[in-house]
Amino acid sequence: MGLMGWLWLVPLSAQAQAEDDPIARSVAVATEGLERFNRDDFQGAYDKFYLAEQLAHSPVFQLYLARCKARLGELLAARAQYDQVIAEPLPDGAPSTWSQAQQDAKEERDALAIPKLRVTVRPTEAAVTIDGTPRGATDGPLVDVDPGEHRVEAILGDRRAHQVVVVAAGDPPTAVELVLPEAPAATTPVPTEGTPGPLWPGIVLTSVGAVGLGVGAVFGGLALSLDADLEEPCGPERQCPNERADDLDRLRAYETGSTVSIVAGGLLATTGIVLLAWRPGGDEARVTTAVGLDGIYLKGRF
Repeated sequence: MGLMGWLWLVPLSAQAQAEDDPIARSVAVATEGLERFNRDDFQGAYDKFYLAEQLAHSPVFQLYLARCKARLGELLAARAQYDQVIAEPLPDGAPSTWSQAQQDAKEERDALAIPKLRVTVRPTEAAVTIDGTPRGATDGPLVDVDPGEHRVEAILGDRRAHQVVVVAAGDPPTAVELVLPEAPAATTPVPTEGTPGPLWPGIVLTSVGAVGLGVGAVFGGLALSLDADLEEPCGPERQCPNERADDLDRLRAYETGSTVSIVAGGLLATTGIVLLAWRPGGDEARVTTAVGLDGIYLKGRF
């Protein structure tokens, strides 16, 4: 179609005769687009027809936009463009090329052999993406895709499965079945027997307790000896003369020291023996001993 043929693609007006008129420029650009289309330069032709449509609207320009998309293998975009041509209401007195463009668009749209995918996933609640585009939760319905390679992926939480398929125009529906791996089973920790604790706490406490018992025995012996020495001058009531008052104070100190040492030593030795037999382990075992004015304290956590 030459330049004069393209003039019928847009409404003519008196202003269309001027060289700087948008309609005249759109016809010139569309002529370049047609030349590229006939040379199979479909992307270059698409760009020219798109510019021509921006300068002056024509269903014929849009028809060629759809044809370019179809030749480029972008069948979904071509179908949308054909639908736009078909749905446009034509004004009264529109050029015959406009109505012919609509008729051609209907026939060419019906002839599009758009490939289809039938995606099945297990479990069915998994979300599906095709080439990264979410398709919702899919199980069985046909999905239209362009010819070429497609990555289909099913996602459910941390579980994923994917498949890459290649389809061509006119192929029968391609089945894609994705089965997600089983969810990991919940595990129950198995209790393990604690490792026996070290021996040294029991040994230390037993040794210290033995020393305490020994000290108590020494103080006790001193107290008995001094008590016998004071029996005659002081009597059974311990009413000592002034010159023996220091001996009486020393006797009481020996008695107190013996009592405290024997009680403390016995308690520490008993604790040490328990620890040697039990041997609590880990950081959970804690044993502390304290001596106060009113007794001996043992505090433990096992």
